[in-house]
Amino acid sequence: MDQFLKLMIAELQNQDPMEPMKNSEMLEQIGQIRNITATEQLSTTLTNVLDGQNILSATTLIGGQVQALTDQGDVVFGVVTGAQITPNDDGVREVFLKVMTDDGIATVKLDDIFTVLPSSAGQAPPEEGDETDGTDGADGTDANTGGSDDTSGSDESGDAGEDDTSVAA
Repeated sequence: MDQFLKLMIAELQNQDPMEPMKNSEMLEQIGQIRNITATEQLSTTLTNVLDGQNILSATTLIGGQVQALTDQGDVVFGVVTGAQITPNDDGVREVFLKVMTDDGIATVKLDDIFTVLPSSAGQAPPEEGDETDGTDGADGTDANTGGSDDTSGSDESGDAGEDDTSVAA
């Protein structure tokens, strides 16, 4: 943009006063300047949107399990513990993830992830007998109601609903 303005000023300074630039030519150049400026602004906006989307993608992976390729060509599998944005040598911002593996922490690029699993995917299923009964209390009672197992329908006002078959003592 600055180069174009310098070129335009130089052209105006060196213009032949006997044959000045026509208005249509001047308007055409101004239009070209606007197009160049709009294109640069659009490019910057799209880059910022992409950066934001990459950050969002990286943060949603924290706590999840991933399989990825490192810069050394190794395949790693582990839990994402953090994300970092770093500009490369060309000034382009890249998103890196810290992945906790059995061998330690590996750093991988967001673009190099090829498998994503939810954080609970690697956990063993509950053993038989470890199943919960849907209550909060250790003795089978709901911790929020002070020991009552009654989960029958009552509305927000505390009135019993039509399906309530419990009897108060």
